[in-house]
Amino acid sequence: MINNNQPVDKMAIDSNKPLVSITTPSFNQGKFIEDTIKSVLEQDYPNIEYIVVDGGSTDNTLDILKRYEDRLIWISEPDEGQSDAINKGFKMAKGEIIAWLNSDDIYMPGAISTAVDFLVKRPDVVMVYGEGYTIDEHGENRGRFPATQKFNLWLLIHMWDYILQPTTFFRKEALFHVGLLNKDLHWCMDWDLWIRIGKRFKVVGIPKYLAYARVYDDNKTESGGRTRFREIVRVMRSYGELKYPIGYFIYGESALEKRLELRFSRIYKAILRKLLYPARAVIELTRVKIATDVLMQEREGGPRISWIKWIYSIIWALLKNAVGLSKQKLSGLFHFAKGLVWESLPTALRTQIKIFLKRESK
Repeated sequence: MINNNQPVDKMAIDSNKPLVSITTPSFNQGKFIEDTIKSVLEQDYPNIEYIVVDGGSTDNTLDILKRYEDRLIWISEPDEGQSDAINKGFKMAKGEIIAWLNSDDIYMPGAISTAVDFLVKRPDVVMVYGEGYTIDEHGENRGRFPATQKFNLWLLIHMWDYILQPTTFFRKEALFHVGLLNKDLHWCMDWDLWIRIGKRFKVVGIPKYLAYARVYDDNKTESGGRTRFREIVRVMRSYGELKYPIGYFIYGESALEKRLELRFSRIYKAILRKLLYPARAVIELTRVKIATDVLMQEREGGPRISWIKWIYSIIWALLKNAVGLSKQKLSGLFHFAKGLVWESLPTALRTQIKIFLKRESK
């Protein structure tokens, strides 16, 4: 089913501002999609082309789309998945600047204007991303998305995807230069795209809140499990030089905990979660140390590899021996590892941390 209405001319009322094309992929998201649509149509930016690509929904999605069809373009037909749907929208897009907003996510007021203003002022920048919040199934704010940081390509490849997808906007010309979303990826297609853009063009994060990302049990990201972890590893290894980057342990530990919780719920809550805590703590300390080292030195080539191999030995020891360790020994190992990481931090940074902690304790 195709809606032939083309509302772009009605929306593009200011020829001095670039046209922005937003694509929303959709499949049976009737309980969320109207909030998504409203968050786009109620933006204060005048030149918006809004495209919804539906995969043949059988719920109330089409009824909702018909209510707004004078203000957006929509199609409903079978597709090959989320990436394929988004790529269809990108190919239809006429805008100079493009983005996609999933059918359960929401733009904050003024998000598009903020992103466009930055890209207009900075013609050297091809992609911009901002801060964002996560919300639950009922729209309750769960707090700031904690991973967002300054752009660094090495950390993006080897550590984790710290870019919150609905906060991103990029130039269409650059997208078609690096290629559309990889349809073979089901969880990491956005991460893969950020890396490809970052390898060729300038990407900048801005300290502005732009979007809400919805996170809940049935959400694709939350339910990916071991299959999602394998895909993450495949993406990191395809672009990075390390077989076991720190991201392998960050996402691996998370996937392991979710699997244990699903299969051994009572035992996990009573025992296993506590036994895994030291490994989780050391991984987090390692992540902070590597990120600090890379960002403070403005290194695109990554931190000292020998240091990473050294800390990995601690992580592996904890993972292999956690079940047989007493609570006292676990605590001792944790404080030992914490001390090693603390001593490896630059003196100036340790001083600043001490001042911050002292101020916060008052």
